[in-house]
Amino acid sequence: METILGTADVQNDYLNPYTRNPRNNPPTFLTVGEHDFLKIETLGYGVKLHEAGVEVKMVLYKGFGHAYFDNTGVYPQCEDCIEEMGEFILRHCG
Repeated sequence: METILGTADVQNDYLNPYTRNPRNNPPTFLTVGEHDFLKIETLGYGVKLHEAGVEVKMVLYKGFGHAYFDNTGVYPQCEDCIEEMGEFILRHCG
């Protein structure tokens, strides 16, 4: 496992963001599809960030699963996501 992960410490904060105190994280944009197998983890992480005082924006796209962003140019929601991310970045970095 160390060869793949770069560490034998499975509790390493870089491998699992849930183990670290996120208080000093930057503003964070999270997006997830309604049917994504990681939806619960994504929403849970967003709540953890919010409770730590980190500004977080979470967007749930109905009807989509994991990797819906691969359908950019096919579904208008993908373009909406690009706009949401861009606006978030401009608001915090522009």
